Amino acid sequence: MKISNVSYNYNHKLGINRYYNPRISQFYATDPLAEKYPNFSPYTYTADNPVMLVDPDGRILKGVRKKDAKILYNNILEIFSRKKFKKLRALLVLKGKKFKKIKDFKNALENLDGDDLIAAKALIGVINSHKTFKIEYFKSFYDKLTRGWSIAITNFFMKLTKQEREIENYPILQANVIEKLGGDGFTVKTSNGIHSFVHLDKNQALNTWHELMGHGIPAVLGANDMENSHDAIRYENLIRRVMGIKKFRDGSHHNGGVVPNPQALPKYLFNF
Repeated sequence: MKISNVSYNYNHKLGINRYYNPRISQFYATDPLAEKYPNFSPYTYTADNPVMLVDPDGRILKGVRKKDAKILYNNILEIFSRKKFKKLRALLVLKGKKFKKIKDFKNALENLDGDDLIAAKALIGVINSHKTFKIEYFKSFYDKLTRGWSIAITNFFMKLTKQEREIENYPILQANVIEKLGGDGFTVKTSNGIHSFVHLDKNQALNTWHELMGHGIPAVLGANDMENSHDAIRYENLIRRVMGIKKFRDGSHHNGGVVPNPQALPKYLFNF
């Protein structure tokens, strides 16, 4: 590309975009896509925020992947694996990255009650919501996050402008940010819904429900931070009961601390 009639080229032999001088914390050459960052010097790195951001090559990463949707689908099947949920499972149709809206669900709910009915309604409510619930997974805390998550979490802390959110090659975060913020998962509210991130491990089904439903539903229904934190624990305990897990959480080691009545039903529920 060209900026002010001066050409800046990628160094194919060395396999890097720019030479870096650690003594002055600057590059000798400009960012190869600097014209897309008009508010920053082309010699800066990660918009002068290297603690929160990384930018390995200045290129574009795609959004939430099909494999994330498939992992989510399998986690939901694990959560609702009991025979009583057979009709509910039959309604789950994954098309690409999205679940198809569930139009006729009364038959799938007719034999459910108590916690089972509330959990099934939570799932259907999320799938049919006019809000967008996004989730992505990572194997290692050294993994790179997708562009969509990088924008979502940075906007959560820095309140990006619309122009900054639309930057095509937005600086990419690493998953260790999630480890520091929330352990095995983290959820932020976005302009049109929520964006969750979950570590792939033996507890990923529970963590998926905790983030996507526990934090996601209260977030889109207007809960404040403390209400959101409390409902996340209550949603998780709800699904533990549904899955037949005997051990429950009281909110210790969770943002917001110990929850009053952690076995109570969540305050924020989809009503239909």
